[in-house]
Amino acid sequence: MMARHNPLPVLVWTILGALGLGIIALALVGLDPSSLGSLIAERLGEQVYAFEHLVLTGDYLELEIQHGHIVPVLRSGQEVGGTIVLGKGSYLLQLPDEAGRRFRELTGLTTFEDGFQALYLPLDYQGLEDLKALACARQVEDGEVLARAAAILRHNLADPNLLRLYGVVRRFWTGPTSLGRLHGYGYPEVFYSEGETVRVLVPCLGTGGDFQLPRLSADPGVFAAPRHAPLVLPVTFGVFAISALLFLAVAYALTADLEGVWRHPPARLRLQLAVVAGMAMVEVLGRVLARRPGLWGEGLLYLGLAGLTLLHARREGWRPDYLGFTTRNLGRAALAGGILGTLMVLGGALALPDGLRPGGLLGVAALAGGTFLGSGLFPQIYYRGLIHNTLDRMAGGAAAVAATAWFAGLARASAGLLAGTPPTAAFWAETLLAVPVAFLVTGYLFQRTRNLMAPATAMWLLAFLPQALSF
Repeated sequence: MMARHNPLPVLVWTILGALGLGIIALALVGLDPSSLGSLIAERLGEQVYAFEHLVLTGDYLELEIQHGHIVPVLRSGQEVGGTIVLGKGSYLLQLPDEAGRRFRELTGLTTFEDGFQALYLPLDYQGLEDLKALACARQVEDGEVLARAAAILRHNLADPNLLRLYGVVRRFWTGPTSLGRLHGYGYPEVFYSEGETVRVLVPCLGTGGDFQLPRLSADPGVFAAPRHAPLVLPVTFGVFAISALLFLAVAYALTADLEGVWRHPPARLRLQLAVVAGMAMVEVLGRVLARRPGLWGEGLLYLGLAGLTLLHARREGWRPDYLGFTTRNLGRAALAGGILGTLMVLGGALALPDGLRPGGLLGVAALAGGTFLGSGLFPQIYYRGLIHNTLDRMAGGAAAVAATAWFAGLARASAGLLAGTPPTAAFWAETLLAVPVAFLVTGYLFQRTRNLMAPATAMWLLAFLPQALSF
């Protein structure tokens, strides 16, 4: 049991420290604003534009589309970030010299051509207007086209250079899926862009399918490569370290007068360690399988892990309040989790929301319920009820908070590598910085309140707010 103390002096210094850390973080970002990447909050526009015939040409690419539709892609408010073109199309890629010879060796074909059903182009507003004018497109109403375009847009989230910072997606240097992308038949995806060089990437051909070609013209037109900031690791490490200290200071300020009271029940330590190790392997394998579309989602994975945790707790005779199911400090736990979850999302976006994303009241309610269970409650039953409590029993509260945070990050890193995710700098920054910081803060909240509502609420908001709000 923790001894009572006067929290006022520590609270005052905590508030002053939080203000100081905030100023340092702003100064650090101010030295290099691009070091935090660009906010990617992509969604479809509500307009659909139909056309009869469209021909686009680049240095090496010529494509033709019949009876198609153009759907704008918006990001960061109403800013145009790209467009999706749907229709019956075909394309021809003329690879010169060495690139052509390598293509023939890989495929046995002399001509690089295919049909396609969708095209993604990372255009700005003027590029979209030029494309509509070139196609002589007219606005129409077509919900089926919007549904098909939404499925194509989801492919953008596979970019290995995206960093999910407290639930908010930011993009750094240009990765393959931020280029122009053709969704074809013989070649499922072909990426094409014209920047300082022309890049053609054909993932299904393996490592040999990445072609770097010289530019032939000065104007890249609709195939221009987008520009994104590089990931500056020293600045990123500094910002994450400061944000961790800042959020921990806020967590203490919100819970300064609380006492986390608990007593570890008797346990068979070897059995408990074996259970932790076994469930950790289940988590990693489950996260690998959850990355494959149509199999299952992370919510179902953590439902299973939470169920196994509760079953183990019942067999060992643990009381519900030991897992965090208690009315003690309930209101403060929910308030602290809500405030910290909101602050972390706003810190990741570096912007205030400008409205709700389309979906209607029922859609928002379903999203809120699903993310609370799948991203908030179920994972925290497993992480706090089993992992955190086991480590607390063995090494104490501070070690449990830190070790559980690293445990969560390493589980995601291991699953990503096993699933074949490219180990980019953004991947490591997310799994070994962003995820541990989020779990560090929520673990500290759990240690202060001993109520599962605090970490569950914070993690729920990290999943819910970026999907419900537009920035």
